[in-house]
Amino acid sequence: MIRTVNHLASFISERLQTGPTCRVFSDVLYYCWPLPKEEREAQIVAFAKQHGWIVRIHEQQPIGVIAEFWKR
Repeated sequence: MIRTVNHLASFISERLQTGPTCRVFSDVLYYCWPLPKEEREAQIVAFAKQHGWIVRIHEQQPIGVIAEFWKR
């Protein structure tokens, strides 16, 4: 299971080499950024920019928060 931001970056990078997007679900997001919602979302956006990706964060019931990453 992905528990660190560095591991998540590697995971996303690998997925984006084989497909157009990579979805990351709330459990992983909460492990990597155990922050209040607004701070977590800001950190995810900064993380995406740092790696040259685009991210869309949304909530889908009953799944929860999803961050979807694309290559720029």
